[in-house]
Amino acid sequence: VLDAGAGAAPWSLAVAARDPACLVTAVDLPAVVPATRRAVRDAGRERQFRFLAGDLYDVDLGRGVYDLAIAGNLCHLFNGDANRRLLGRLYDALAPGGRLAVMDVIPDGQPRPRWVALYELGLFLRTASGRVHPLAAYLDWLHDAGFEPPEQHHLVDQAQAVLLVARRPAGG
Repeated sequence: VLDAGAGAAPWSLAVAARDPACLVTAVDLPAVVPATRRAVRDAGRERQFRFLAGDLYDVDLGRGVYDLAIAGNLCHLFNGDANRRLLGRLYDALAPGGRLAVMDVIPDGQPRPRWVALYELGLFLRTASGRVHPLAAYLDWLHDAGFEPPEQHHLVDQAQAVLLVARRPAGG
């Protein structure tokens, strides 16, 4: 499992707890990795994790290595071009038939609820180019990277928190 932008690793810790045989590579910025290590240690999962400190756009993720890549609450930090590049890098890191799980606030259409607009305002204030991206943008990025059309799962009613699960084709 590759946890891209792991932070406190909530998503990959859940996977590791469910499957004690899985191995996770948690990738985040050097300043964040100590917090990732603490969260993993506190969860008692140190044997299942390795840590890779670096920028997701520059660090060597490997090619065709992972069965699952996780991008949890990550894409909203970047603009469209950066996300297209990121999802392409995650595609390359996956083995043929591997899956990408993207979790984020992903509105499907207009008008956006007030809380989504306020959330996006917060992103404008604390990131260089972050924003709430519509579902159509994610579908385009995934398609351009080479993924099959994703499954969509709404995680919380009315919250527009969505899980997209996209598969790298088995022959690709």
